[in-house]
Amino acid sequence: MLLKRIKCLLIIFSIFCLISCSNAIGGKVSYSSEPAFEITVTNYSPNQSSDSSRILKPENLLSYSDIQAYVLEGASNYSTFNRPVQINSNGTASFYSVAPAVWNLILHAYSDAECTVEVMRGYALADNRNSTADVTFTLSTDLVSTTGSANFTLKVEDAESCSNVQCVTVGLYNMGNGESVSAQVVRTGSDLSPLYTGNPPEGITYSASNLKAGNYFLKVHFYNDLERTKQCGFYSEEVVIEPGQETSGVVNIPDVVNTVPIAPTGLKAYLVEDSCKDSFYTVLFTWNDNSFNERYFKLYLKEFSEYTTWITGGVEYITYSGNSFAQSQYYVDGSLFAGSKWCAVRLPTGIPFEASISAVNSIGESSVCPRITSSDVSDASDSATAYFYEHFGSLKGYQTGVMTSSSYATDPNYWINCVQITYNLNGGILKTAENSVYQKSYFCRYEVYEGNAFNIMEAGTYSNIQAISADSSNQNYPILYLGTTDYPFASWERSDNIIINNNSYGSFNDLTLYANYANTNPSLFEVPQNRIFIKYGASTEAVANGAGTDCKNGSVPSGNYVAMSILGDGTDVFTQYKFYVNSSLQSTLSADNVTNHYTSYNFFASLKGSYVLQISGVTSNNSEYYLGTYELNVN
Repeated sequence: MLLKRIKCLLIIFSIFCLISCSNAIGGKVSYSSEPAFEITVTNYSPNQSSDSSRILKPENLLSYSDIQAYVLEGASNYSTFNRPVQINSNGTASFYSVAPAVWNLILHAYSDAECTVEVMRGYALADNRNSTADVTFTLSTDLVSTTGSANFTLKVEDAESCSNVQCVTVGLYNMGNGESVSAQVVRTGSDLSPLYTGNPPEGITYSASNLKAGNYFLKVHFYNDLERTKQCGFYSEEVVIEPGQETSGVVNIPDVVNTVPIAPTGLKAYLVEDSCKDSFYTVLFTWNDNSFNERYFKLYLKEFSEYTTWITGGVEYITYSGNSFAQSQYYVDGSLFAGSKWCAVRLPTGIPFEASISAVNSIGESSVCPRITSSDVSDASDSATAYFYEHFGSLKGYQTGVMTSSSYATDPNYWINCVQITYNLNGGILKTAENSVYQKSYFCRYEVYEGNAFNIMEAGTYSNIQAISADSSNQNYPILYLGTTDYPFASWERSDNIIINNNSYGSFNDLTLYANYANTNPSLFEVPQNRIFIKYGASTEAVANGAGTDCKNGSVPSGNYVAMSILGDGTDVFTQYKFYVNSSLQSTLSADNVTNHYTSYNFFASLKGSYVLQISGVTSNNSEYYLGTYELNVN
């Protein structure tokens, strides 16, 4: 949702740069009798996250009946316009007399005939240079400058619970970051007593004006001292503000003083499709908020780092609460503030997780709600998940179950996980079903491990890569055409030198595979491993030969120069050597095939992390053969 809003802001900024803040009709006008735009206005959905009874909203939410006038504003490279448009009862209109161009369009909706109170907007891009353009506007209160207001009367139902309350504060807060958006009202002494005295109590008022359209939290804090250091209770409700309208009502606060919040229920987890990238993926969590007095929720994520031996209780990996969630490197969207019902978290691949959630206030923490055990959690048709489906796309639920040491290996029960399978092509060629070609690089796939083995991609016979067409029987995974005609693909090999023969893999662990190749005369295109050196620790940048400490498939302290070297013996057929770091070509050097002479490339390992080093040889006819791939950890 945040990314969507940023994108929208950028579009709007470009529109206003073109318009230059002018509302005047200008530029050339087409007087064709044909309409320039055929307009469709979609149904408007107000800014409310659910139909919960704990939502304060205007008596009448905005609808088509509230709109008295529309104005269409446009900007192109040649002109601008700003003219009224009549929208029919079925949400359609025809718009005439606009010059052929590519237009940035804004549809303004007003609640008064004089067009002074804008309550909704829609944005579109249209090209009417060749024919009438079909334009669809989805009206929203987003970015409308017209403000709304709030006016509440607050009452406490149980007067006895407030016998020791010395101070109460009331305010409106941003749902995303928890920051105050209006002046906070502080009540003490005799100013506080109307909140709970009388039968029914008279109540105290809270008002706020100039509020941007959107959803907020109304928060009421109770304290045992005037200095507000000893909080003894908390209450919150969600507030919907709409442009040009007042949200008002009576807030009846239940017994929340000195009371621990009720635990949330129905915690569900969804994999956000197309979110897998760079060894991370996004999980969407939803839950039911059952209490009125939580200050925040606490989300527990437990990591299971052993895959063959069960660790009782797991290992606590992340605990999120309140502000710590929004500040975390794993934050994606949503919040854990009071009244929240969802959040999205970025998790690393290759590790199974389990999740639980609780509600917390100054009195204590509720019991912990575990993740729901039903597998039927991916239906996006119900109102509870419709918002998430709209903003995150297709959802896939994760099933869980009881895991024991005896059943773990054969019954993993859909723990929250995503496995990244990395194919190091090692100089070969891959062509996907979408006809994308990958050469001399990595290719990654992502799978959810559900107890069934994944198919390891098999290599086809090498041919002219441009002539290869997608195989309809292999649409679900890429088609591999690796190697060359004289150096064909032979097998996949793991980093621990184990050959994958059964073309399948089943584990929570991430997997990296390296392509092996073969030819009729292997020795002709090989350099023995005892002539390949990866070393570090030379005293100067100009690393002489292979001097230093060996680190082939090992670790290196950061701040060292690393040398990749080939020792010549006078028999190699290669005229050049190429040196790669993380699949990026760093240097091409002429081969020094004199006995006991080195061909070396060195680089400064300043950043901590994992590196993949590769060396290849190039023959006189420019054929390239990979000689070795090495993993290096810089710590």
